[in-house]
Formats: sequence, structure tokens, C-alpha cells
Amino acid sequence: MVRIGELSRLTGASVRSLRHYEQKGLILSERQENGYRSFENSMVQRVKTIQLFLGLGLNTDQIKEIIDCKYGNQNAEHEQFCEELFQTYEEKLDEINSQIYHLKQVKERLEQKMNEFHDHQK
Repeated sequence: MVRIGELSRLTGASVRSLRHYEQKGLILSERQENGYRSFENSMVQRVKTIQLFLGLGLNTDQIKEIIDCKYGNQNAEHEQFCEELFQTYEEKLDEINSQIYHLKQVKERLEQKMNEFHDHQK
């Protein structure tokens, strides 16, 4: 068992972020008699997983779906497949592809303007 400050140190997540994750139901704690939060050691890996998914651009609600899918069936020998998980990945991929498309358009317009500027400098 680790306290919130130790969990923060082990994962690099701020105490504020950890409280937010807990509020969202992404991580679980127990209250000690003195009122301090105490986390199972397994929460270290869970926080690192949350950070990975945040780095992929998923929000905490999407991450909650993934965690509920992955950890919802503790007795399964293999990770349980959830249709919602696939849909979340598919939606995120569509969003990223759309962003790439729009960024390419912006890039082309910027290059065109730079070329026009360059041509006027001659």
C-alpha cells in the first residue's frame, strides 16, 4: 500500500491528477484511520496505463471505458474484448485522421503563401 504522495512520486502524476483520477473512478483508494488515502501497489501500473492513454489523446471518460473493460472481469485468463473499446479506438483514429487532413491543408496554404512571398522578394 502506498499513500498519494508516494504514488505521485512513483508515477510522475501530480497529486491533483491522482485525485482527479480517483474522482473519475479510474483509480481506487482506501482511507486509513488517520484520513490519508492509501492505494494498492497495483495502482502504480494503473496510473501509468492512464498516462499512456492520455498521451494517445483519449479523455478520462474514454479511459474509464477501457479500464472497466480490461479490469471488469478479473477472473478472465485473457483480456476481455469489449465492443465499446474497439469503437473508442475507431473514433479516436477517425478524429486523428481528420486532424491530419486539416493540418495538411493548413500546411499547403502556408507553403503557398511562403512561395508567393519568396516570389515577390525576387
